[in-house]
Amino acid sequence: MEEKLTVDFQQIEMLGGLACAEVKEILDDYLDSLDETLEGMSPHFASGDSGAVREEAHRLKGAAKMCGFVALGEQFEALENEAEAGRLPEFSPWSVTTKELAQATRQKMAEASSK
Repeated sequence: MEEKLTVDFQQIEMLGGLACAEVKEILDDYLDSLDETLEGMSPHFASGDSGAVREEAHRLKGAAKMCGFVALGEQFEALENEAEAGRLPEFSPWSVTTKELAQATRQKMAEASSK
């Protein structure tokens, strides 16, 4: 079975690459702020505010794709589509899966940085 693409390093190279301190800082900031951002979405899930969830998912999807974070972009795109249809997943399992994708992304970034 082929491993799913987590990080698009060609996209990161187009931004300036991991050797560029500014690019690395932007990528790290996105990942570092993700847990807090997800927790901020929790009340919207709890209240069933699919409009607010869709807006936040759209913003996070765009930023993830710009950063080359493929798996996270796909996760937020799926959430955006579900929210647009008025369907929200249960927050806890969804956020755990999203945090696991973020951790896999961090690991790929660390592996690439150590090469």
